[in-house]
Order: sequence, then structure tokens, then C-alpha cells
Amino acid sequence: MFKNINSVNYRIVLVITLLTFGLSLSITLVSYYNSISQTYEQLINRSMPLTIDNVYSEIQQTIIEPNLISSVMANDTFVKAWLQQSESDEASIQKYLATIHKKYDMFTTFLVSENSKRYYSQKGYVETLSPKKDYNQWYFDFRKSPADREVNIDTNAYLGAHFVMFINFKIYDDNNQLLGATGVGLKTDYIDTVLRSLREKYGFNVYLINKAGEVVIKEHDQEQFEAISESPELQAKYSELMGDGTKLLEYDFEGHQYLVRRTYIEDLDLYLLVEARFDNFTQQITRVFYLNILMSLLITLVVTFVILFYVRRYNERLTYLATHDVLTELTNRTFLHQQLTDFLAREHHKVDNKPQATKALQASLLFLDIDNFKSVNDTYGHGTGDKVLKRIGQIISSSVRYSDFAARWGGEEFAIALYRVSPESTKQVAEQLRQKIATDPELIELVNHPVTASFGVTTFKSDDTVVTLFARADDALYTAKRQGKNQVVYN
Repeated sequence: MFKNINSVNYRIVLVITLLTFGLSLSITLVSYYNSISQTYEQLINRSMPLTIDNVYSEIQQTIIEPNLISSVMANDTFVKAWLQQSESDEASIQKYLATIHKKYDMFTTFLVSENSKRYYSQKGYVETLSPKKDYNQWYFDFRKSPADREVNIDTNAYLGAHFVMFINFKIYDDNNQLLGATGVGLKTDYIDTVLRSLREKYGFNVYLINKAGEVVIKEHDQEQFEAISESPELQAKYSELMGDGTKLLEYDFEGHQYLVRRTYIEDLDLYLLVEARFDNFTQQITRVFYLNILMSLLITLVVTFVILFYVRRYNERLTYLATHDVLTELTNRTFLHQQLTDFLAREHHKVDNKPQATKALQASLLFLDIDNFKSVNDTYGHGTGDKVLKRIGQIISSSVRYSDFAARWGGEEFAIALYRVSPESTKQVAEQLRQKIATDPELIELVNHPVTASFGVTTFKSDDTVVTLFARADDALYTAKRQGKNQVVYN
């Protein structure tokens, strides 16, 4: 019965634990997915549009302004006139290029004459371009191009080993005949610094592509493809990338989700792509999610341990109350009855398996009844009667071994089961206990005279049941009562 109570209680604790953790986990999951959703909404509706504006402003200052300067140079009447006058005054064009170079803090300014193929910079004449020189090929390719302007990143033998972004514009006369090309150059180190600052400041990768899908400008150290054709996922959205205005795209690349906001920059004829790897913006949320799960688990464990602690205490108390007499603190009738039943079942099993076993079992049962206890209650009251019962319980507890079982059988009756003891030793224990009770000073003080008890003793037999065992002990007890009380009778 007690095991069943414990089992039910622990099942209840398990259910409470699972419900507590399930509720906490559910709240954490809802919070996590809600945070992910809010982050996504904020990213596409606020952060990326705002970043587009900020990036566009930065690009305007670093790239678009040089683009406008190049355009102005290509349409400058002085430049056109100088080229049409057979480039007679090199000092004047050098001064012009040097003025632009200094005023707008460009890395280089240049002019190429279609007629002479001479290349000028802010320092003056540099060289005569030839299609046989690989690093001169840009001009001859530009001449053939239908576009009037281009942006390219290249090196120049006369500008050191630096990569330079050149913004080139064609120069035409009034009859739309090509006179040459002019423009400015920016060190890509500077552009790279700008793009890095944009990434570090806003958390986005920024790059520009042309209409062919080639990456024209990007941050050097970032692992990024050279053309969108290298990403099948992005290539599939090529038609969406190419268009006017602003558009939001999503694609997966190498197991990561990317959000890309595309804006066409008409002044450069390039597409500005602001790219966000979504999990970079949810890392903190994910860390908090796992931390919340851990905290939920810890809290659940703490709650479980607290509940288990109190359930165990409750079970112990419940078990104690179910098996003990509260007044005397001895075990009760039910518990002793169960112990004797279990003992006899074990002994019967041994006898059944060993026919040669002796019929006598090495165990005995003592029944004792306080003599004249009703008069104690009538004379001194039930309070004193309870004290007498409690004291006798203490005497019994101190007189039996740990392996024995002593119980309050009911009212003023007590029962003691002695195991692994001979009949002679049983009689001796009973007689010693009778004398202890009769001579106990505390009992004498309570009722002003000795308190005595009558004993009925019997030895277990192999064919005994609890009923027959108690019947013999009970008969012996009443024999002791009839014979004058305060004595031990063996049956």
C-alpha cells in the first residue's frame, strides 16, 4: 500500500515536472519565433531601407561626386577646345588637371587624346597609348563600347602598384565625333575602407554590380563572388536584380539565408546591393533562446527538487502515520500484522522447499496487557493514562532489539515479535520486561503505585497463520489475567 502511495506521488511529481518544463519551453519557443519574426520585419522594413539611404549618401560622397566631376570634365569647353587645337599648350592642360586633382582631392586626374593617343595626368604628359600594351587596352576597349562612361578597377604602371577605380567619360565635339576620354581615379584602398566601415557600422555587405551581373566594386577582404553567375540561387533572380528603383530579394547560399536590397544608381549605371546574412542578426536571439531553455531546465529542476523534497517528507510523514502509533511512537497493529504475514510467507516457502526443515521457527510473539488500566483512567484521568501508555512504549522500545517489532495493538494492549530467538530466551525477555514495567519509578510516580502487565507468549510454528499465532498468544494472555495478572504465561 505504501509503495503504491509513493508511486502515485512520484508520478504526480513527474507530470508536474513535464508540465512545468513544457510550459516554459512553449513560452520560450513562442518568444523565440516572435523575436525572429520581429527581427525579420525590422530588417526588411527599417534597417535595410535606412542603410540603403545611408550607404547611398556615403557612395554619393565617395563615388558619385567623382562621377559628376568626370562628367563635367568631359563636357568642359576648355578641354574640348584644347583637344581640337592639336594639344599645343601642354602646360595649360596639366594645370587644369592639377587644379581638379587638388580641388577635389582625387588620386589622379587624366586626359587621353583620340587624335594623338597621348595620355596626360596632373603631372603632365605620361605616355602615348598603344593597343600593343596590355595596360593600355582599357582605352581601346572603351572606344569600341557604346557606353559614354564606364567604371573600372585597374592598375596603372605610372601610379604604383595600387588598384585604382577609374571613372572614365568620352569627350565629343559638336558633331559628336570622339575627341578622347577623361576622368578621375580613386584608390580602391580608400573605397575599401568606406565599404568596410559600412559593414562594421550597419552590419551589411555592400557591393555594386553592373548590368552584366559582374561585381564592379566590393570590399577586398570579404569572401564574395566576382559575378552573380557564381551563385545559382542569385543567378535565378537575375531578372529581378536588373531593374529600376528598389527591390528586396531573398536567396540561400551555402546553407545561409540572405536578404538583398537592390537599388539602381543611375549616375553610375550600377546596382547597389546591400546584403544581410540573416543569421548574423539572429545570433543574439539564438543565444538568448538557448540560455532561456537552459534556465527553464534549471528552474524546472529546482522546482522538481523542491517538490520532491516536500513529497518525500510528506511520504515519510504519511508512512510514519500509517505504520506507527502517534502516542507511544511504536508501530501500529496494521504494520505488525503485515510484518508477521510476510515473515510467515517466507518461512513457509523455506519449509516447502526443504521438507526436512524443523517444524519450530526461531521466532516468538508476546502479547501484554496493562493490568487494571481502566482504573488508572477513571482515577487519574485520560491524560495520566496516556502518559502511562507512552512510558510503557518507551520501556518496550528500549528492551527489544532493532530486528524485533514492537507495536501498540490497541488500547492498553501491546504486541512484540521476536525473531531468531529460542523459547527459553523469549521467556527470559518477557519476564525481564514484566519486571521493568512493575518496578519503573516513573510509572510509580504517575499513579502512586506500581503499574503491572500480564503477558501471553507463544512460539511460531511452521504451519502457523497470523490468525492462529495471535489466537494462541491471546489465549495465553487471558490465562495470565485469570491467574492473577502481573505474570507471563507461555502457550
